Amino acid sequence: MSTTEAPGPGASQIEKTKQQIRRLVSEIARLSETDVSDEEFFPNYLGRVLAALAAPAGAVWLRNEAGVLELVYQINLQEVGFDRLGEAAQQRHGRLLGQILTNNRGTSVPAQSGGSEADSPGNPTDYLIVASPLAVDGAPEGIVEVFHNASAAPVVQQGYERFLNQVCELGAGFLKNRRLRGLVDRQHLWSRLESFTRQVHTSLKTNAVAYTVANDGRRLIGCDRVSVAMRHGRKMRIEAISGQDVVDRRANLTQLMSRLVESVVYAGEPLTYTGSTDDLPPRIEEALRDYVDEGSSKAVFVLPLKETQEDPEAESKYYGALVVEQIEDNQPEPQLRELAEIVVRHSETALYNSQRYQRVFLLPVWQWMGSQVAKLKGRGLAKFLAVVMLLVGIIGVLALVPGEFRLEGDGKLQPQLRREVFAIEGGVISKINVDHGARVKKDEVIFELENLDIPKQLTEAVMQLNNAESELDIKTVQFGLPETTREQKIQLEGDMAALKTNIESYKDDVDILKRKIKNLVVRAPIDGVVTTWGIEERLENRPVQQGGLLVTVADDKGPWVLEIKVPEDRVGHILRAQEELGDDQQLDVTYVLATDPEQRYKGKVKKISRITEVVEEEGNVVLITVTPDPDDMPDPETMRPGAEVKAGIICGQRPLGYVFFHPAIDAFYYKVLFWFGY
Repeated sequence: MSTTEAPGPGASQIEKTKQQIRRLVSEIARLSETDVSDEEFFPNYLGRVLAALAAPAGAVWLRNEAGVLELVYQINLQEVGFDRLGEAAQQRHGRLLGQILTNNRGTSVPAQSGGSEADSPGNPTDYLIVASPLAVDGAPEGIVEVFHNASAAPVVQQGYERFLNQVCELGAGFLKNRRLRGLVDRQHLWSRLESFTRQVHTSLKTNAVAYTVANDGRRLIGCDRVSVAMRHGRKMRIEAISGQDVVDRRANLTQLMSRLVESVVYAGEPLTYTGSTDDLPPRIEEALRDYVDEGSSKAVFVLPLKETQEDPEAESKYYGALVVEQIEDNQPEPQLRELAEIVVRHSETALYNSQRYQRVFLLPVWQWMGSQVAKLKGRGLAKFLAVVMLLVGIIGVLALVPGEFRLEGDGKLQPQLRREVFAIEGGVISKINVDHGARVKKDEVIFELENLDIPKQLTEAVMQLNNAESELDIKTVQFGLPETTREQKIQLEGDMAALKTNIESYKDDVDILKRKIKNLVVRAPIDGVVTTWGIEERLENRPVQQGGLLVTVADDKGPWVLEIKVPEDRVGHILRAQEELGDDQQLDVTYVLATDPEQRYKGKVKKISRITEVVEEEGNVVLITVTPDPDDMPDPETMRPGAEVKAGIICGQRPLGYVFFHPAIDAFYYKVLFWFGY
């Protein structure tokens, strides 16, 4: 008869624990196959790993785009004292993770192991570290690190290590699936982007391109509404709104959108609004508030459109903007802004090219001529005659039709009254009372200089004066004494005369030194504004020499002039035109400001310099002073001393051929005919 012993309570507990571990592993396996975000996966994943190992703490580290390990999730690291480790201990721990990543295999590291130096890998904590890499296709992408009881037996530690290696394989499966999902999503995005790019470049009509950008761009971005705004003169006009065949530009919402776009494009920076208007300029904040109140949009992105420049170093200008809106959700998807910027990059080129195409002068005529030329292909004689007639017509027009002969030059807009302020005395700038753009009154103190030598010299001169006056008083008293002999009086008279001369000289010295001290206080010569940049950086606590230039003060309330630099080889035309016009009249001038190039203004030539100046990068130039027309002046807010201008001096009428090709014609006369003796 045989007997079988019943299992004890310990065996039952072990079996229960194994079942629990199997259940956790099964849950981890199912979790790794799900399509969840990192923020949802890693808390559940690491929590189950720690539960299966009965570990107090753990962490998941992943490589970022730069290949550096970053902590993406942790549980109870503060309880194992990880946050109390010093800098050297943190570096040792980082070296340990790097070593595990390089070796690409799991390991267990005893507590307080490794060298004490910061550059040696080790475990600086009081817990056993069990770590295993998350390898995708054999390449380590991260590490799972578990902190456990340091007194565990070696066999138990090996069990921990084997289990962690197993669950890390499951975690690596999630990373691999995430990468595959990202590739699939990117492939879908590329397909949609390819379709959008093809559609947006199909037409060269601005309205059609804008309509495509608004509607196809909305589907690509995944937002509620996309609008396209284009510059027309000084205003922004809404050209297309997704979902609308026709834009009602008189609608209040459309006008408020135009105003918002104008404010953003003027600032030159993209606008991102998701509910807060903090730190926005007042002009943009007001326009945005009015638009949001009217349209009830929860999120608004305004992305300016730049002109395409052939020269990469040339400064691009904004000609429009893309308005992306979320109407229901004020927390758009993270990739929405990225997709919107992709749409902007592709659409701004298509829109700009369509604008340039439609701006071609007499476009229908050129299209007709192109079609006629195409018909002549294969007809040699007809093509030859057509070309000859075309050339004869062009030459006739260039030789017989007159046009306005205008010579251009660059310059600056300046107040007519300007004064340069110099240091009358040398010294160190001790106090600066003005900065660039500061408005000053005449005789207002703008600088104070310090010169320790002048007070010292003044003290010495005053002492010498006092000594000489005291000595003169003594001599005078001696001269009046009855016991003074005639010879002594003669000697005293000579001494007194010399003393009087010295006293006058000392007084002059004292007056001069007092004026020098007074000159250490520099005052504004006129009412106006300071136009010099970087005053504090250039002058604060700096020594200046006598006669050194400090600042320039300009009267911006008085009359203004244009100082135009014209190349020397063009001045002859201007002088001849002025001579033909007579001394009682002045040549007309048109000019534009660099800050407002779309508005033209008028003026008159006031003075032509008789001296040629050599300017670096410009060569030989002649300065021409132009008086702006007082009835056609720019906005006072845009008139700043030194503002860049481009001016055209009108020199009468000349044949169109000479107007267009006068530089080449003048060069031919100057270099070729002169060489032949003509």
